Amino acid sequence: MSLIKLEQAKILLSEANTLEDIKKVVDLAEMAKEYYKRAWMADEAQRLASEISLRAKRKAWNITKDIPKKPGPIAKKDSPPDAEKLQTKGEVIKKAWLTTQEVSKNEQISNISEEEFEEYIENNKEITTTWVLKMAKAKEFEKRRNDVANIETKVDDSIFVDIYNTDNKYNIIYADPAWQYWESWEKNQSIHYKTMSIEEISSLPINNISSKDCILFMWVSFPILYEAKKVIESWWFTYSTCWFVWIKKNKKSDSNFFWCWARTRANTELCLIATKWKIERIDATISQLIEEPIWLHSEKPNIVRKKIVQLVWDLPRIELFSRQKEEYWDCWGNEIIN
Repeated sequence: MSLIKLEQAKILLSEANTLEDIKKVVDLAEMAKEYYKRAWMADEAQRLASEISLRAKRKAWNITKDIPKKPGPIAKKDSPPDAEKLQTKGEVIKKAWLTTQEVSKNEQISNISEEEFEEYIENNKEITTTWVLKMAKAKEFEKRRNDVANIETKVDDSIFVDIYNTDNKYNIIYADPAWQYWESWEKNQSIHYKTMSIEEISSLPINNISSKDCILFMWVSFPILYEAKKVIESWWFTYSTCWFVWIKKNKKSDSNFFWCWARTRANTELCLIATKWKIERIDATISQLIEEPIWLHSEKPNIVRKKIVQLVWDLPRIELFSRQKEEYWDCWGNEIIN
């Protein structure tokens, strides 16, 4: 199978106006790609075959623009003779040759502008649907970073920010609220530090310092787990999931730390995630479990800050109820030390 045939396939693709014609081009390109791979032929040949296949699938989605993405009410209730016109765009293309996953990916591919699509094809050696989508997401993310580039939060020495009097906007908010509970007990939280009621925490002006796209990481204790949702919503965020479950270890051994709670010998603590609009996940390898030793009362592991940046990138960020200054973080709290 020669490169000449692939060049002919490119011509056929430019003239193809139906899904059947495009399918022939895709079949030829995929067959050529597999042949070149097994024959250990030049990477350029495999790249050209991949390029033709990807262009064909992109064109397949675009030529079905008059077919609705979702079925209409008639398609749900009746079965008219001309049922083909009532099929969704995805169903039509899937019927031709694509799998469900490919249909989804190629819908996203079709939404990439022609200029950007050609840039990805021209400037990179590897051409696959997954790779092009990753490049598109990376460019979108970089644009979002540039939009907030005027916010200077990276400083040699992290600064204390008065959240009541600042114009700063942050994409990352990390909070360990001074929850108030068990006030009638002999060993309540107030003996360790100044606490705040749910109403006081909820009234903090967090919405004023959060960007349009923002993610909240908030530590919560089990006794006030339900009240935490009220705080999240008062800060104009939407609860997403539990990000971290901290398995607490003893300081001088690898054994688990326990304390006698109301019902069981307790160990873990939760860090919740809530979002405002959308923040992309950059790293999908981070575990929900962290095993770190305890230190001061209520002090959280330092590694959490690093994992936050690892998860969502190096974005403008602030730590609320902070106890110490941290490089590249703004901070707010009444117990801050150097």
